[in-house]
Amino acid sequence: MGEAKGIAVFAVRKEGLKLAGKISGLGVKVYPPVTLKGGGLKREAARAWRKARAMVFVGASGIAVRTIAPLVRDKSTDPAVVVIDDAGRFVVSILSGHLGGANDLTKKIARILGATPVVTTATDSMGLPCVEEMAGRFDLKIDDPRKIKRINSAILDNKKVFIVDSNRSRLASLKKAYCRFENFRFRRSLPHGKSGAAIVVTPFTGGVQKGLKAGTLIMRPGEFVAGIGCRKGAGAKEIERAFRSALKKRGLSPLSVGKLATIDIKRDEPGLLRFAGRHGFKIDFFTPGELNKKTGKVSRMVFKHTGAGAVSEPAAILGAKASRLWSRKITVGMVTTALAREPFTS
Repeated sequence: MGEAKGIAVFAVRKEGLKLAGKISGLGVKVYPPVTLKGGGLKREAARAWRKARAMVFVGASGIAVRTIAPLVRDKSTDPAVVVIDDAGRFVVSILSGHLGGANDLTKKIARILGATPVVTTATDSMGLPCVEEMAGRFDLKIDDPRKIKRINSAILDNKKVFIVDSNRSRLASLKKAYCRFENFRFRRSLPHGKSGAAIVVTPFTGGVQKGLKAGTLIMRPGEFVAGIGCRKGAGAKEIERAFRSALKKRGLSPLSVGKLATIDIKRDEPGLLRFAGRHGFKIDFFTPGELNKKTGKVSRMVFKHTGAGAVSEPAAILGAKASRLWSRKITVGMVTTALAREPFTS
């Protein structure tokens, strides 16, 4: 696996190469000592920083810290950074422990090497859950990472924390996962005049009273599938404009869209692929036959050019494995956008 989707491993000394080989099954790109001499470590680390999801340094933690120091920007975007000592005795989570996944990677590498994992984030040390762990466990996206510290501090201080979700099934799963923590309160809506911190799980942009927003962290479930229909040659900017217009009309956050769906003849449509890549969206492609099984009103023009009676609406339904549409198609220029909602599964 290349570093764009995997783990960059920097073996500072020859001893590190053997350890790097032992974790090759995780999908790593190994940088041997010969490539890291004469400024090579800083150069290669800077390149990997922009592409890799995680960086592992085999060597002294001081070398790793000095190497990454100029690169560190934001906990929501920085890759995970882990250090392994040359003897393979300790694996240490250095940066992006929760959001970046360094803590989990540290434990995984430690199991492979038979080493001791070292995780120092406060909630982990105290045996408590945290916002980032909750988001990862339930596949939720954090709307404003700047509020993470406030909520995690409340958890550490054993203060009341409301967990709010109008989805009954997901709320039940959240309660099952975290009910042993007595400071959590599980509700389908925020109580009026509430005190304490709150985590609200919602795909919608409204719903949180203005006076409560400061102490409320919002998590977005990527439970919507956007069915996209577009004419040949539609650009990424035009698709972006149509996509955002449809979501705004329906009061949805873009973070609440988990993937796209369309017809299979669009597999090589440049604008659509650029748009999807910009957001990290996976695209489900369906054949005309598959789409026609879910098509209501047939468009003769669309059928003439694609063999399908419609694209965006049936694609959204199929992509979400839903029984019906959540929002009918909205047309902006050369692009149509329809929305379907995936049912929650624990």
